[in-house]
Amino acid sequence: MFCLAGLGIFSPVFKHGFLHYSYIIYTLTAFALISQIYRPTYAGLFAKPILVANENYIYDFNHDVKYYWKDIREVYKKGSFLFIKLYHPENYLDKIGNPQRRFVTKLWFKPNSKRSFFFINIDFVDADQALLLKKLDNYRIQALENGV
Repeated sequence: MFCLAGLGIFSPVFKHGFLHYSYIIYTLTAFALISQIYRPTYAGLFAKPILVANENYIYDFNHDVKYYWKDIREVYKKGSFLFIKLYHPENYLDKIGNPQRRFVTKLWFKPNSKRSFFFINIDFVDADQALLLKKLDNYRIQALENGV
């Protein structure tokens, strides 16, 4: 995309009209794509965990959000995603680290919706899916017992 933007800037063909400014579209598209794939690529290259779960929270490295057990109503798996239903999801809208995802989530958010807007892609998680769900259930039970 940056190459296309460079060609758009220095191309002698499109010096007039809208196509002369096509490099702006290419540059914005390149930045949007880089912001979407930066964190998963970084995690893969440097062996960072995509998902961290303990007695206090679930941390999604890809979206840079910590979901605390006291705020979680339900965790369920659908396809290759782990959906998280929260008691007060509006509190987590500003905690989303990715600016594009935060904008889209705020745009589509409806307070009393049955749909969960908070999810974790567990395709990248190197673990047995059934065991992962059992562990998350155990952590949630421990958190409820401890009053965290």
